[in-house]
Amino acid sequence: MPADIQPSATSTPIGVVYDYDGTVTDALLGAGAGSHDQCFTNAAFGGPDAFAPTGNFAHALIVLNGNCILQTSDLLDRNTA
Repeated sequence: MPADIQPSATSTPIGVVYDYDGTVTDALLGAGAGSHDQCFTNAAFGGPDAFAPTGNFAHALIVLNGNCILQTSDLLDRNTA
């Protein structure tokens, strides 16, 4: 696992992993969790994984499942809102 996404990487307080093909999601949540039909619950997940002695967040990990965007029409149009 890369050093900057581990809980001890407090100099980079937010580690973001783009899981291109769902293999990272499968590894962390179980076989099949990274498939396209699981995007309702597994499109993005993570959370705080290290805290400072004062109780503040020291590091968090976010995993984005790339299988949840299969084509450009799946992307949101930033010009609408």
